[in-house]
Amino acid sequence: MIDRAHALPIAQQARLVGIARSSVYYQPQPVSEMELKLMHRIDELHLEFPFAGARMLARLLRREGIKVGRRHVGSLMMPMGINALYCKPNTSRRDKQGSRQGKHLCAAAHKCLPCSPPMFYQAQIAPTHSG
Repeated sequence: MIDRAHALPIAQQARLVGIARSSVYYQPQPVSEMELKLMHRIDELHLEFPFAGARMLARLLRREGIKVGRRHVGSLMMPMGINALYCKPNTSRRDKQGSRQGKHLCAAAHKCLPCSPPMFYQAQIAPTHSG
């Protein structure tokens, strides 16, 4: 997209393409080995404690001897897609259209349970053969 050897200045090329000039000069930095180890440990802790947020994970890491702050843990959690699992506020409040805003995690549990008496008996009664 951007040709550095072109007669048109880079700033004007970036403006024509519709990107910021700083993104033309951006050089991505490789992730260090320590960061990868820390991200791996955060992932392990998140699997063990899915309700833990950045503060709790930072506290757990500090107990293990890893010196890290909650903001650093939070910034590593974002690209990994890790969020703490807990009840968010006002999830059962109705919105302006009258429907519920949030869905409970077990909202699909009724699909797993038998919904009619014949299905219930089929699930409970196992065939027995006497012989």
